[in-house]
Amino acid sequence: MSINLVVDNPNRWELGKMGQWVSPLFVMKNGNRNMHAVNEGGRYQRPDGHVQLTTWDAPLVSPGEPFWCAMHDDDQ
Repeated sequence: MSINLVVDNPNRWELGKMGQWVSPLFVMKNGNRNMHAVNEGGRYQRPDGHVQLTTWDAPLVSPGEPFWCAMHDDDQ
């Protein structure tokens, strides 16, 4: 399933991982930036409100471009 939400600042997305909300942009060197295991889903926050997507039975999410697995460090 794919959901494409148009937002004003994509850097505001956070993923619920291990009991904390974290940015998918902060990944260690050589880590996978395209696929994340989550336990709470994802959320987008703005000063005037937020949207939260909850995944009940599928812990893997792939934010950004539709790409199954990319292992590169071009972002660093």
